[in-house]
Amino acid sequence: MSRLVYIAISVLCLIGIVLTSTSTAISVENKEIYAVVIFNSSSGKSLINDANVIINRTEALSAEEIKKYFATPENINITKKILEDLGFQVIANDQICAVIKGNKTLFEDVFNTTLIKKSVKTDLGEYYYIVPSKRLSLPSNLSNKAETVIFSSLVPIELYQLPSADPIPLQYYHLVVPNDISRILEADYPHSKGITGENVKVVMIDTGFYMHPYYKKRGYKIIQDAVIGDGTTDEIGHGTAIASNVLSVAPKIEFRSIKSMQIPPLPMMELAEVIAAFIKANSEGADVITNSWGLTEETVILLRSVDRTFILQEALLRVQIDIAIARGGVVLFAAGNGQRAWPGSMPEVISVGGVYIDEDGSLSASNYASSFYSLLYPFRHVPDVCGIVGNKPHGILIEMPTQPGSEVDVSFSGHTNIGVDTDGTESNDGWVVASGTSSATPQVAGVVALLKEVDPNLNQVQIKDILERTATDVSKGSSAMGDPAEPGWDTATGYGLVNAAKAIIIITTTLDIHSPTQSSPASAGAYDNPSHIQVTVEVKEGNTPITGLTMDDFTIKIGGKEATASIIDTSIPGRYVFDVAPPEQESPGKYDLEVILKYKGIEITDTEKDTVIYTKGKADVML
Repeated sequence: MSRLVYIAISVLCLIGIVLTSTSTAISVENKEIYAVVIFNSSSGKSLINDANVIINRTEALSAEEIKKYFATPENINITKKILEDLGFQVIANDQICAVIKGNKTLFEDVFNTTLIKKSVKTDLGEYYYIVPSKRLSLPSNLSNKAETVIFSSLVPIELYQLPSADPIPLQYYHLVVPNDISRILEADYPHSKGITGENVKVVMIDTGFYMHPYYKKRGYKIIQDAVIGDGTTDEIGHGTAIASNVLSVAPKIEFRSIKSMQIPPLPMMELAEVIAAFIKANSEGADVITNSWGLTEETVILLRSVDRTFILQEALLRVQIDIAIARGGVVLFAAGNGQRAWPGSMPEVISVGGVYIDEDGSLSASNYASSFYSLLYPFRHVPDVCGIVGNKPHGILIEMPTQPGSEVDVSFSGHTNIGVDTDGTESNDGWVVASGTSSATPQVAGVVALLKEVDPNLNQVQIKDILERTATDVSKGSSAMGDPAEPGWDTATGYGLVNAAKAIIIITTTLDIHSPTQSSPASAGAYDNPSHIQVTVEVKEGNTPITGLTMDDFTIKIGGKEATASIIDTSIPGRYVFDVAPPEQESPGKYDLEVILKYKGIEITDTEKDTVIYTKGKADVML
């Protein structure tokens, strides 16, 4: 297994490597097979017919668009009963589809066909998909209930990204969960205000979750779930490790791990299992869904060309992602470690890249994390924002707990060139030092959970905007693709490193103009020789008045022009009264009043429309 820290389903193509593909028929073993049954919609809308349109959209499907693919509750219940009576197990379902499993013989008998497994060979791996030898024949009792049955594509996973209850002391520079992650992302500030992610449901779709003593000691709220295998084990170790990042930032969340990836020696994921995991997450009302896995965009392009069932599964997965967003959830994906990651490149998701923090605290773009313009969605750039990620060659930076003896535990262990090629831990001690966008994504998910605690009604677009507006700018270093970090938004890091403190401050700090107002305006007198007016504002963080501010923290504008002002009264906590010398204007009329507050690095504004009245000037009187 390669060095891990970002799961890539079917990493078949990397930049600069030429693909070669052949399709070979292989006999299907008589073992469990996963498939997706698409229900007939009540509107007559066909998801099969619309699949190509769905996968190529440059924006999310709206709630109204999604509903057109919904089946009636009666149809869903009858179809599930028929499938179960036929011998299939329904793993998960929603109003669009059901994920089922059964053995080869059952599928062949029920659908009157022979199943063939085909493979597509590439320079970096092999992709499997199952097709019927002839057109499927739905049983008569299903033919008017379901559109079709899609057999799951079985995709190889290359993992890029652990016992003591506490991290193992190591003699080289590295970060330790939870404290270092909380400190660097400035989550200590919201924690001090009692904002810890309480009652927010966060789902991680990954390799499972082992209840490491580290997690037991800290009393986190954890639910171990699965759509495949045993959700209480994590033979790969990836999910157990990276979960420590989201819990470092938001320790009081309700955390649910959904295992959806198969175990070594050949890690594989069936696309139907991912769809089932999203169905589960949506049915549980997940507020945040964090995903540290993906395909390369080049692989998506290849698979679309060789496997029609992949297109249908891709469309179903995108619909599930958009369902989560449409119901108010927030979906995040890793940007990749040197790959063009999908679904991380979907325009609607929050795509997470990487920023490295040096021992002296300086920040730079991680040369281990991806940045790119999408090949699938015009003008889409990845990442949006970043978490903390190590540098090349292997991203060794964050010490995390994992299942002892897991693939992750073994892969990074060793004592050769410690801190660069190995992490200095043992192969069965349950600890690993690693990182990557796999770790960065749950870090950002933790910040999202803090925001969701403060305001559960914040949606994907609003949260993405908050994260971008409050991120710490990174202006040096370059990404894995060589994109340079620069002041402001840049191609390497997007808007920069997420900042939990600033994100919380911007949604909890209020600035309200008490007077003048539109209903009770102030008169500034002549537009070319205005008189002083008084302006009163109230400033709070949450319910707490903010005191101790000075004029240096405020800017007052009238009609877009800056006014000269001084604070003359602060006797009421949080209330500031200003003596304002209005600027001259070009003509008489009503002008907007704008007050701008700079507080802890955040700019907060309140505006009262048509609030300051200017009358005729001296020149007008003389005329």
